[in-house]
Amino acid sequence: MPTPERDDTIALARWIASYTSAPEAILPIYGLGRVALPAVPYAVFLADHAMPAQSLDLPGTHRAINQRLPAPRREQVQAAVEDESLWADETIRRWIDRDYDVILYQDDRSVDLSALRDSIAARFDVAATTTYRGQTMVLYKRKASQ
Repeated sequence: MPTPERDDTIALARWIASYTSAPEAILPIYGLGRVALPAVPYAVFLADHAMPAQSLDLPGTHRAINQRLPAPRREQVQAAVEDESLWADETIRRWIDRDYDVILYQDDRSVDLSALRDSIAARFDVAATTTYRGQTMVLYKRKASQ
C-alpha cells in the first residue's frame, strides 16, 4: 500500500530540516516537468523556511515575456510580473544567480531542463538527494566561491 502524501511530505520536511539551518530561505524548484508535486512548498514550510510567494504554485505563476520587446520595455514588464507575485525566466535566473543560497530541486527528467540544471550546477553544490513520491529531490547549497 502506498504511503499517504501527508506522511511523505512530513518526511521530506524532516529531511530538509536535517540539511539546512532555519530560517534560511529556500528556493523550491518543482513541477516544471510532467510530474506535479504540489506539496513541496508545504514541506519547505514545515521545515521552517521562507520561500518566494511564487513557490506556492511555481508552474502556475510562470509568465513568458516577449523577448522581442525592447530591453527597457521588457524590464518594465518583468517588474510588473513580479509585482503580481508571478515570475518569468529572468526572475528565476536572478534567484539562482544571487538571491538564494539553498535550492530544493525536483529532478524531473520528463522534459529537458538541462539548461536550468546546468545553471544551478555552475553556482551550487549538491548537499543531499532523496526520493519524494517517486521523484529525485536534490538539495543544493551555493558554492563558497559564489
